[in-house]
Amino acid sequence: MKAINLNPIMPVRTAPSEQSEQCTQLLFGELFDVKVVNSKWCSIVNDSDGYEGFVSKNMVTFISEVDYKELKDSQKILLSKPIAQVRDKGTNDTMFLPMGSTLYNFVEGKFSIFDRDYELIDTNVRAYSLNVLPEVALQLLNAPYLWGGKSVLGIDCSGFVQTVFAVCGKMLPRDASQQVAEGETICFLTEAKSGDLAFFENEEGDIVHVGLLLDNRRIVHASGSVKISLMDNYGILSPDGGYSHKLRIIKRIKC
Repeated sequence: MKAINLNPIMPVRTAPSEQSEQCTQLLFGELFDVKVVNSKWCSIVNDSDGYEGFVSKNMVTFISEVDYKELKDSQKILLSKPIAQVRDKGTNDTMFLPMGSTLYNFVEGKFSIFDRDYELIDTNVRAYSLNVLPEVALQLLNAPYLWGGKSVLGIDCSGFVQTVFAVCGKMLPRDASQQVAEGETICFLTEAKSGDLAFFENEEGDIVHVGLLLDNRRIVHASGSVKISLMDNYGILSPDGGYSHKLRIIKRIKC
């Protein structure tokens, strides 16, 4: 079965329980496959990145295969502001949508999903490309860290990177351990450019953190909050003079 998220944010959990860990989120307009349904929970697969989990059934809007194809083929844009207020023109209700929300049939501040028409309130949105990754990333400065989060209200390191790249026209996998398989390896930090990704490992050698380079000395990443930190060939420098994250590899993602 096909479905769409029409909530600003939908938590995706590792198990069918409100007490289970949030592993990611679905943003407004994201499409997904529903594999299993019971009275309270749906087992789902995110259409854009293949991520699996469980969502509350009462948050799901089921759609037909025909409607799914219509949305996939429609003109759309991802919201490029940290947060925006929109109005449902049918009900006059308003809600706030986070960066990365999908706006279908978007024309001059208005968008629609089937028979529901919406309009942005006092917000200009434009399409971005990978050459402005830092510009988009810096809009999320000071967003609090949240495991599994993908919005300015709470975001984790790989959710931050995925959302910023998605807004700029490139969909990456959800987790840092998956994202590291993308792109071209940059051998030396001195050769890194603005927009490259730096990946960091734990003591076991597992990739556990990722951030976006502003240049070959500064990185913007989600750790406690989205912030700018200094780094060198060994990793991210911490305020006490040591290292908070150990550098493993730098990757350059192209369209």
